[in-house]
Amino acid sequence: MILPDGNYSLAIQDDSPGNYYPQVCTGFFFARPDPVVIELLEPPSDEGLGCDQLEVNDRLSSEHRSKVKVLDANRFPNGFHWQLDPYIVHFNFCLGQSKPELAKRSGLWMV
Repeated sequence: MILPDGNYSLAIQDDSPGNYYPQVCTGFFFARPDPVVIELLEPPSDEGLGCDQLEVNDRLSSEHRSKVKVLDANRFPNGFHWQLDPYIVHFNFCLGQSKPELAKRSGLWMV
């Protein structure tokens, strides 16, 4: 099954290198329109951390974690970590023109 069962409000990409509770990547996710998701995905405030991903990770308290499923990094990898046969590859670690160039070299450019 690609998506987690209906007990989750948010299924989101992993962005952590370690074995601790993952940091999430806001570049790719599936969300249900419920209060948990709305709170987590509120735009960054002027006084906040200045980045949506940092804000979401900061807001991801223990009360929200039971409603959040971190997607398997082997099937939904960020651009730094991809294996064989992923569903998606998110080249989030690349900037500017290096994204399409790397995707093309990797045979993953489908546009």
